[in-house]
Amino acid sequence: MDLDCISVKMATAGSGYPARLRTKPGQAGRACPGLLDAVCAVIFVGAVNVKIREARSRTGPSAPARAPWAGARRAGLQCGEHGDGSVSEHTLVDMADSAGGSNRGRGRLPTIVEVASCAGVSIATVSRVVSGAGRVREATRLRVEHAIAATGWTADPAARVLAGGTGNEVVLAIAVAGQQQFADDPHYARVIAGACQEAARHGLFLSVHVARPGSVASLAPFSGNRRHAGAILVNVDAEEAASINGLGLPLVSMGISAPSVPSVDPENKAGASRAIGHLLAHSRKRIATIAGPKRNPCARERLTGYRDCVRSAGLPEVEVSADFTRSGAARATRRLLGTHPDLDAIFVGSDLMATAVLQVLLGSGRRIPDDVAVVGFDDSPPAVMTTPALTTVYQPVEELAKLAVRTLIDPAGKRPLDQRMPTQLVVRASSAA
Repeated sequence: MDLDCISVKMATAGSGYPARLRTKPGQAGRACPGLLDAVCAVIFVGAVNVKIREARSRTGPSAPARAPWAGARRAGLQCGEHGDGSVSEHTLVDMADSAGGSNRGRGRLPTIVEVASCAGVSIATVSRVVSGAGRVREATRLRVEHAIAATGWTADPAARVLAGGTGNEVVLAIAVAGQQQFADDPHYARVIAGACQEAARHGLFLSVHVARPGSVASLAPFSGNRRHAGAILVNVDAEEAASINGLGLPLVSMGISAPSVPSVDPENKAGASRAIGHLLAHSRKRIATIAGPKRNPCARERLTGYRDCVRSAGLPEVEVSADFTRSGAARATRRLLGTHPDLDAIFVGSDLMATAVLQVLLGSGRRIPDDVAVVGFDDSPPAVMTTPALTTVYQPVEELAKLAVRTLIDPAGKRPLDQRMPTQLVVRASSAA
C-alpha cells in the first residue's frame, strides 16, 4: 500500500481511562494493513476519539467494501473503502465517558474562535476564563461569559469531537518519508502527547496529519474551507512552510522554517557541544558524527555544534548523514568503519539512530565504550533500553509541543520569533568508561 497521508483526530476525556481497541480476531490486520503501529503510536490514556485516514494512490475504481463490524455503535475499529477505493477510514471510539454522546444532525457547533470574536478577546483569554487559570479582569471575564452564553459554545473537547466540531481544532502536520518512519520513531508520539495535553487544557482538540515532504500543503486542513485554530508544522521545510503561511492560518513550526513563521526549538547546537565536550573530556581523539538529513534544521544545528567543537580541539571532522532511521544509521556506521576503522567515538543525531549504531559496533567486535563511545540526542525511551545504556542529550519534546500550542493560540503574546528550550547531557554507560 502506497501511503500518502495519515490523519488522526484526538480529544482528551475527563475520565482518565484509555479508549479500548476492539477488533475481530484475525481480521484487523487484513482489513487495515500497517495501521496498528501508527494507532499504537498515538493512543494513550485519555484518548476518546481517534480517526485515521489513509490517502492512497488510485489504481482504478473498485467496488465498495466494508468490514463486517463497521456498523458497531459503541467502541470498535471501523474499516472500509469508499467509492473509488482510494481512501480507507478507521475510527477508534470509546463513547462511554463522553458527555452527552453525539450531536450529529443538530447543526454546526459554535467554536472558541467565534466566542473570542464575539467577546473581542484572544482564544487564550477565553481559555483562561473557562479554566480559571491565570488572571483576567472582571470586565473581560463578564464579556467572555456573555459571549459563551450568546453562542452556546461548550468547552468539553471530547463532546465536540464526537459532534464533529471543527473550529476548535489545532492541526499538527508532520512531514516524514513514509508510514514506517512515523510509526518507528518515538519522537512523534512525544510531540503528539504534549500537543494533545496542552490543546485539551485550552478547550481545543488536536488533529494529526502525516504526509511526505513536499506534500504537506496539500493536506485537507490547508486545502479546504474548514475553520481551524491554527497549525503546528513538524519537519516542514522553509519553502513549503512559506506556502502554507500564505493561506492566512496561524502557524508555528517545531524547528526553524520560513522567516515569518514563529518556531520553537531545543538548544540543538549547545546540546551537541556538550556531547562533544564530554567525549573530549574522556580523551576521545577520533570523533565522528552521524547527522540527520540536511534539510532538517535541527539536524543542521547539531552538525554545526559538532563541527565547532572538533575544530576548536584541532581534530579532523568525520561526518556522514543519515535519515533519522535505524536502517539509514546502520548503513552510515558501516561506511564509517570502512573508511575510519580507528575512530573512538560517534556522536549520533538521534537516539533511534544510535540504537542501530550500537548494534553495528557490537557486531563488528568493538567494545562499547572501551573501543568506541557513543552519544545520542533526544533522551527518548530507547536510550535506557539499549545495552549498554545510551549517553544522550535530553531535549524537552513534550514541553516544546506544549509551547507550540500556547504560541499558536495567543499570537499577540510578547515572544521572540524563535523560542528556545535548554538541553541537558545525560551520561550513561555507552560513553563513561
